[in-house]
Amino acid sequence: MDLQFGDFRLRHREGEVIGPSGPLALSGRAVDLLRALLANPDTLLDKDALFAAAWPDAIVEDNTLQVHVSALRKALGPGLIATVHGRGYRYVGPQPREVGDVQAPPPMPAALGSIGRFRSECVAREPEAESITGLLAQHRLVTLVGPGGVGKTTLAVHVAATLAPPAGGVWLIDLASINPGDPIVSSLIRALAVPYRAGSDALQSVLEHLQRAPALLLIDNCEHVQDEVAPIIRRLLDEVPELRVLATSQVQLGLAGERVFKLLPFGVSAGEGEAETTSEQFLVHCFEMFGERLTAEERPLALNLCRRLDGVALALKMAAARASAVGLTAVERQIETQLAELEANWDTALPRHQSLAASLRWSYDLLQSETQRTLRLFGVFSGTFSLEAAEAIAGPDTELRLAELVGRSLVVRDSADRSRFRLLDSTRRFALERLVESGEEAAARDQHAAFMTRHFAEASTHWETMPDDLWDATYLPDGDNLRAALAWTRSRPDSAGYLELVAATSRYFAQAQLGAEALEAIDSAMPLRDGAPAHTAARFGLAAGEIYRLSATDIKAREALLPALALLRGGDDVVRFRQALVLTTWITFFFWHGEEAELIAELRALLPSMPTTKSKAWALVCIGCHMWENGEKEAGMARARAG
Repeated sequence: MDLQFGDFRLRHREGEVIGPSGPLALSGRAVDLLRALLANPDTLLDKDALFAAAWPDAIVEDNTLQVHVSALRKALGPGLIATVHGRGYRYVGPQPREVGDVQAPPPMPAALGSIGRFRSECVAREPEAESITGLLAQHRLVTLVGPGGVGKTTLAVHVAATLAPPAGGVWLIDLASINPGDPIVSSLIRALAVPYRAGSDALQSVLEHLQRAPALLLIDNCEHVQDEVAPIIRRLLDEVPELRVLATSQVQLGLAGERVFKLLPFGVSAGEGEAETTSEQFLVHCFEMFGERLTAEERPLALNLCRRLDGVALALKMAAARASAVGLTAVERQIETQLAELEANWDTALPRHQSLAASLRWSYDLLQSETQRTLRLFGVFSGTFSLEAAEAIAGPDTELRLAELVGRSLVVRDSADRSRFRLLDSTRRFALERLVESGEEAAARDQHAAFMTRHFAEASTHWETMPDDLWDATYLPDGDNLRAALAWTRSRPDSAGYLELVAATSRYFAQAQLGAEALEAIDSAMPLRDGAPAHTAARFGLAAGEIYRLSATDIKAREALLPALALLRGGDDVVRFRQALVLTTWITFFFWHGEEAELIAELRALLPSMPTTKSKAWALVCIGCHMWENGEKEAGMARARAG
């Protein structure tokens, strides 16, 4: 007798499996494994039992068993064979039953819809669920887009399960196990339990089935088969007027009438009137699901974990699972050095949900080679970055590849400044690992440091005419990138790049009021000044003078400024010469009173040719103060007021 299980039939005599679309392409070993699993439904079969069933007279490795189980899952679809981690497998699908040789069409289900079979528990996503529900009421195609592991499937299932079900039911079609190029329609037939006979037009059978009553399809995990599934969805919507589709994907489908909802990670900052962030709510929920309870003393540590993990649902769940065994402190240490290796200890049908690295690898492998390279290069950025910086690192056509990475949620727009971009910390670390593997890290970091040197060198010039709030918005967001570039150039055998970068940074540190950090950079670079090119030594001397003045060490400031001023005088760097002259004159006037006459005279002679800048303003005030001190009180006051 044959065995019927769901929409499939195992024909013992022929050694084959028949599905809705006809015979499945399975090896004899895979069929033997399936026989053993079906003969013991809902029973754990360890590896030895499965080896005995399929390879009774041979010695094989564990990965051979995994390959054949994977082939079974691919052919049968998800949800029939469960993995018991480290122990074996069990069949968890519809109860097998013996049937005769003539295969009858599968009966239509008594209760329409499959969404009730799937977990719909959703935590801290009420606003998003409400928004998606509203969109589905207005649009026939809504695509839930977000990075891997953000919780798209959980939220979509929750929304679909809580809607008032249409007459035709709510059905989930999971495409996770489908490979690009595989027939999508067979997944629809299986999921919808469409009566189908070999030789029929499969898609037409699905259309006729759906035309009987209004239905909602939740089509999950579309990103890797976008080209195949998009035309099918378009035809379904065109020919079934009452059909609605909720899709999940890392990238939008690109169909007319599609309404995209971007799902972001959980928040790591509490909103007004909220006691905890949504990421904390989710982490605490997961922690309690593993039988633990968070103490008041552990709350700060949990919040820090949420920030480090960027509020990504999969990462938070893995952290909670790990913390339930080894504690939050141990998990924090692990993610400090091995964030992408954070693993799950639960059974999942999707290998990419076993670790952050697997989830990121899945997304990475969907990219074209040039886009993969662009993502790798973006790993050198710390914090946010601008399009200009991205182009300096990744070269021509960066804007197009950046747009694709944003579309696939691997790069996100900064919430505070929409003109800047960033990678989630887990993505950035993954990208850096790939960059190191490719042998491109040193060149990429050199380019990054060179851009930061140019960028902050321009900052000193732009400071002269920019309003402070605009200057701050333009340059302060690159503080983390500056620190990364400083660390890199300082570690290089050729330290000239470090001296040049430090020479460009004084205005940033002054505006950000980071005197101690700036002083450490200046002091560490000071021994490199000897033997440096004249223009570099001059710029560094000006930077040192500014930072020492900021730190109230005026003797050191003047010692650094006097040789810098001598090098800049008569050179072509007019902006920095004016800055050095004004600063040297100020320091001399206040702390070496009586020695400033020559500097004041030089400043007065320069004043008529100076454009309207902040340096000119300070020059006028300095000259005015000097005039006041020398009895020209009315004229001195006028100069100071003009400044």
